[in-house]
Amino acid sequence: MAFQQNAAKMAPTESDVRTSFEKIAAKIAETEQSINSLQTSDARTFENIVTGQAKLVTFEKSLMLQKRAIELLPKTSTVTNIVQRLEKLETKFESHSQLEKELGRLQGRNEILERELKMAEQANTLLSSQLQSQQDQV
Repeated sequence: MAFQQNAAKMAPTESDVRTSFEKIAAKIAETEQSINSLQTSDARTFENIVTGQAKLVTFEKSLMLQKRAIELLPKTSTVTNIVQRLEKLETKFESHSQLEKELGRLQGRNEILERELKMAEQANTLLSSQLQSQQDQV
């Protein structure tokens, strides 16, 4: 009888059972909400992956078409354009070379004129001093 009384005291009450079930139900609801959230997130991620793959495929197709278009361009027009550009560059180079030669010639002429100017200044100074000395003698 004492055992039955102790067992009765240890047995959960209806309130305890109800509280436990409520906690379990809340935990289940929380888990379901978490699962739903993950599924939604997974769906968005999957959608983003599919969209990204579609964009990548479109980009790859565009690149392939551009490459094919370049391959189909007539080779002669490309070569002609390159030759024309080279000829223009050659003309510019020749003009540049001529200008460098002319610059060298002018620099040489400038050096000669500077020397002549110095000699003329020295002659002027000498003549001025001779004139001054003659005037002093007179």
